[in-house]
Amino acid sequence: MSRERREEEAFRILLVSEGSREPSDLVRRLRTSGYRLAEAAPGEALRAAAETRPHLVMLDWSSPEGSFLELCSSLRREPRLAQSHVFAVFRRQPSLEEDEAVYRAGLEGYMVEPLDDRVLADWLYALASLEPTSRWLADMREGYRIYVDTVGVMILVLTPDGRVALVNRRGLEILGLPEEEVVGRNWFSHFLPAEERFRLQRYFFSLFSAEAGTHHYAENRVLRPDGEERVLAWRNTTIVDSRGRAVAVMSSGDDITERKAVERSLREALARREELKLIVNRSPAVAFLWKNEKGFPVEFVSQNVRQFGYQPEELMSRRAPYTELIHPHDLERVTAEVVEYSREGREEFRQEYRILTASGDVRWVEDSTWVRRDENGRVTHYQGIVMDVTERLQYQKELEELNKELEAFATSLSHDLKNPLSNALGYAMTLKARFSQPLEEMGKEVLAGVITSLLKLEEMVDRMLEYAVAGRKAAVVGNVSLQSLAERVVRELRDNGTLEGVKVTVHDGLPTVRGDPMVISRVLENLVVNAAKYRRTGADPEVEIGGETVDGEKALFVRDNGLGIRQRDLERIFDPLARAEDALSRPGYGLGLAIAKRCVEGWGGRIWAESEYGKGSTFHFTLPS
Repeated sequence: MSRERREEEAFRILLVSEGSREPSDLVRRLRTSGYRLAEAAPGEALRAAAETRPHLVMLDWSSPEGSFLELCSSLRREPRLAQSHVFAVFRRQPSLEEDEAVYRAGLEGYMVEPLDDRVLADWLYALASLEPTSRWLADMREGYRIYVDTVGVMILVLTPDGRVALVNRRGLEILGLPEEEVVGRNWFSHFLPAEERFRLQRYFFSLFSAEAGTHHYAENRVLRPDGEERVLAWRNTTIVDSRGRAVAVMSSGDDITERKAVERSLREALARREELKLIVNRSPAVAFLWKNEKGFPVEFVSQNVRQFGYQPEELMSRRAPYTELIHPHDLERVTAEVVEYSREGREEFRQEYRILTASGDVRWVEDSTWVRRDENGRVTHYQGIVMDVTERLQYQKELEELNKELEAFATSLSHDLKNPLSNALGYAMTLKARFSQPLEEMGKEVLAGVITSLLKLEEMVDRMLEYAVAGRKAAVVGNVSLQSLAERVVRELRDNGTLEGVKVTVHDGLPTVRGDPMVISRVLENLVVNAAKYRRTGADPEVEIGGETVDGEKALFVRDNGLGIRQRDLERIFDPLARAEDALSRPGYGLGLAIAKRCVEGWGGRIWAESEYGKGSTFHFTLPS
């Protein structure tokens, strides 16, 4: 009888199969493997194990469910099986939760059907040879320690049961553990993330059937005790015995965690770049990169430049410098502005000009440009976003013409109404002054009502005219101290009695902006009058005027502790002549907020309100930039 045959017969296996199953591939293979095989049902497993003292307990189960885990735990608690290996074969891959559970129950590893005959046979041979292999590895660990501890990569030797037989100093540094907490431990259950275990253990089993002397590359994560994961690049080979058969696996692992992080960041950056490129190419905004040379040659342009009839390749080939696209009537101005802005040291600027499309059409564009400089401050390139604004400018022109017509109509209407209105008011006042004595009491009341109505009508005409012209461009633009302006508005309103009984606080530190002081005064006056008008019964009226920054823009707020505005009314308070139900008993015609809105939008700002009914309101508006 050969030595190999004697060793096979000396290696004892206990096969425990799930009772309801038909004989599996594992059962048939083990029965013909040549090893000393004993079989037992689950209920007899402990007794059979105590009697046979197997080197390997193989559990043949459909899935790692309750009864399996109980049996596995019982086998591991049996003192007489302390030196036995416990592995399993399942008919399906366990879930991550099941994987965690089987290792906690004491399982050393598992395979999943269908099994590879050669892999199973070669792994069983290595496991059967474990005792002499372990002695040889212990001697090697001492003899080669000086060498393996000087290399800059992790050296790892695993026996066929998945345990660590050798690890060098670099490996201990990577794992963050002392040698006594690594050697002898199961590599798969202690040092690998759960989601990596099955794939890597299957790969590990296959190495015992690999051709001797070959190296196999793999990458995987390893787990440190603090939860940190490191990525290692492995070169794996097998250690063979005197017969040339694999009995252990030796691996050298290079820590590539930082390299992987850089690669991941690069991939993410490239993905973002592609995504941004896609967004730009699908948008109406054309991205340009111009070199700071004569003609502003195009070094890059996005694909959507085709909307102007040009091919990107044509522009980037320098056959058509960018200056040839600019309308001849605008070219001198645009070039001079670019030179001037660059000389001033600006980082970015904006221009509007006309370009010629490939077909000769004229389009207006808005060009937002960023200046790129070298380390010496010299301008090397200009980056630009060019947007076709032809339709927008056309709409603006039409809107300006409509506003002019509205203003002219309102002025004409005001004159046409105010002349007869003034005459009627004059007649009524004369009648009151000269002929009120003969009138009876009722006649006097009627005359007073006529005068009151005429005065209200005159005020309404004035307010409508003010609304019509509120959005026109500023007549006088200059530096405006909002601190002085706000204090003056409050003083004038207090002098005319509008703020009688109202406490007004103007916060310090209001900014200085460029704008038309008359227009800004009109906005602030309307908001303060509105705040003073809607008082709350039982509360001393208070109004605050302060500065703030909203989304990077300078703004003012006017806050009161008055009646507040119901949510359903907030959406329409800026509409002309729109009035909340609480305002019906208040003086005025509901045009103050509409006038404020037209003024603010006239300088390109925003105005909005926040309110809680019964507690007060805050109006915000952004300032001219």
